Amino acid sequence: MDTPLLSAPLTIALASGCSLSFSTAAASARISDSEFPASALPGAANPWQLCEALAGQYQYNCARYQSGLLVRIFGQNLPDTAAACQRASREILRSTCLDSLGYRVAQSAEGEATEIIAACRRITFAEGRQACFSGAAREVRFQHYENSTETSQQLCALLPAPSDAACLHAAGGVVE
Repeated sequence: MDTPLLSAPLTIALASGCSLSFSTAAASARISDSEFPASALPGAANPWQLCEALAGQYQYNCARYQSGLLVRIFGQNLPDTAAACQRASREILRSTCLDSLGYRVAQSAEGEATEIIAACRRITFAEGRQACFSGAAREVRFQHYENSTETSQQLCALLPAPSDAACLHAAGGVVE
């Protein structure tokens, strides 16, 4: 599938007050799976090499998107993808990657609780399952899926205390 890099003219404001504009219409730059196949991605042996090389302040954002890269490397195998998240050398990378798997699961299931629960339960270790449920609960609320409040509460209820209360608070599902 081809994905346009930019679909509109790009203007970059420079610190000097000047701006730089250009259009990609003539170039029509695109990335396709054939031009950038999964084999060109960092290998399964060390998929964290790029995020780990970044300065600390950039690692959170890198890890948020790392789950997408890991899905490309491991296919739709959620247990293997979660295990790869777990192998990151730093806690911020591990926890953020596992959380973002929950976002992806919620999006893929379009907020459907039974699908989310079934997918997250395929993760073979407790920390991964819990992060998946928690991340999915936040994403369901963020996307305003049908029954999002009830679904996020149901997902958070699957977590042990005090993680369940923290999940409800983070998902905006605290009932007072």
